[in-house]
This record gives sequence, structure tokens and C-alpha cells, in this order.
Amino acid sequence: MRLLLTRVGDFHEWVVTIAFYQGLHLVEDLFVRHDGSHNSSHTDRNARVMKEFPDIWKYYGHLYKESLKARYLDGISNNQTYAAHMVPKNVEAKIINGWLLRLREEIIKALRVAPTATAPVPSKPSKP
Repeated sequence: MRLLLTRVGDFHEWVVTIAFYQGLHLVEDLFVRHDGSHNSSHTDRNARVMKEFPDIWKYYGHLYKESLKARYLDGISNNQTYAAHMVPKNVEAKIINGWLLRLREEIIKALRVAPTATAPVPSKPSKP
């Protein structure tokens, strides 16, 4: 990510997309550590984050919506480029050092209080 940030002016749509997917993997890691589960669709993942982890959704939701704008110009006015919507300097400030950083912090907090899925510990064999 840091390497991409050196070229954010040239590729800021990709930096936003990669930031979202970093967030997605952080959320999936939270699910695995929380209860051993995994979501395969954005719809299911988004619904679960909204319901079970609203403090995480505050930031993950922004990353998700912004990635749709960056990739598909979803929700951006006609004839407006993504560069006009989100200037490159704001990609680092708002997305990388804002939403993605806060998402990481909220996930760390959630992991401190959430149960961790673990494999069963084998019992010791009884002595004859």
C-alpha cells in the first residue's frame, strides 16, 4: 500500500479499491477469529457487519461505498470523473489514514472482547 501511495496521483482509484479489499480481509479475519465463519458475498458480509459489529461498519461501510465509486463511478454525477470526486491527496488522508486505520482499530477492539474460535484441545489420555 505504501508503494502505491507514492503514485496515488496516477492510480488513486486502484488505491481506494485495494484499501477496501484490505478492509474486507480484516473483517473476514475477524469473523474467523470470532466464530470460525467466512462470508463469500458482499451482501452477506455487509449485513453481518452492520448487525453484529456496528462500530466496524462505520468505517467498513465507507470503504465499501467508496470502492464502488472508484471502480464503477457508482453514485457520482454524470460526466464527473473519480478524480474530480476524490482528489488524490484526500485518498491518503480520508481513506487510508482515516477509514482504513479506524477500521483496523475497531477490529482490534472487537478481537479483545470477542470469543476466539479455536480447535478443540485434545484431552490427555487417562492412565491405566
